[in-house]
Amino acid sequence: MARSRAVAVRRVYVRAKRAHHKAKFSLPLAALAGFGPLAYNLWQDSKMGSVAPQQMLSDVIASLTGWDIGTGTWRPQHLLRGAVPIIGGMAIHKMAGRFGVNRMLARAGIPVIRI
Repeated sequence: MARSRAVAVRRVYVRAKRAHHKAKFSLPLAALAGFGPLAYNLWQDSKMGSVAPQQMLSDVIASLTGWDIGTGTWRPQHLLRGAVPIIGGMAIHKMAGRFGVNRMLARAGIPVIRI
């Protein structure tokens, strides 16, 4: 009976080629729409004309953090005008990315808009 020779097998791992995409400009609409209520409140305050810039800054801080600088208290109803819509818009943007909506928009040829 003849013995068979052991042959060493050399394995070569080939790296997968990555597709190179040109960076394109896109606007995440859901994330930007979250800033709408905050911008609207600032616009309403500036329309009145009698509101001081310090008061407008205080309103922005209260809308984003809930902390009212004038009274030194935390009020969650202030968050409904700033932080809650922003976080909601970012969550919608994240979910749209997970479900592939942005990829579908890109393949359909819609140029700048993303959810």
